[in-house]
Amino acid sequence: MFPDPRSLDQLAVALNLPVEELTQNLVESATHKEEPEFEIRQVVGHPGRAWLRVNRIVTMDQAIKIATILNTSAVTTENSNN
Repeated sequence: MFPDPRSLDQLAVALNLPVEELTQNLVESATHKEEPEFEIRQVVGHPGRAWLRVNRIVTMDQAIKIATILNTSAVTTENSNN
């Protein structure tokens, strides 16, 4: 919850700070909250390739399985490029 403009002004006066200093991270915080926990995007110019972002808590077993899959994929890709 964010204070209304009047309360924000009063808070700034009470803390002897400019309003801008109290709100400087507002946009960054908002965009951080909007980050997806799972995202797949195609790599431009590379059909069949994708960026994968996973930002969520998983079990250690799940993390190891994902890392193994990614490592195996990287080795396969590296071998096919040679």
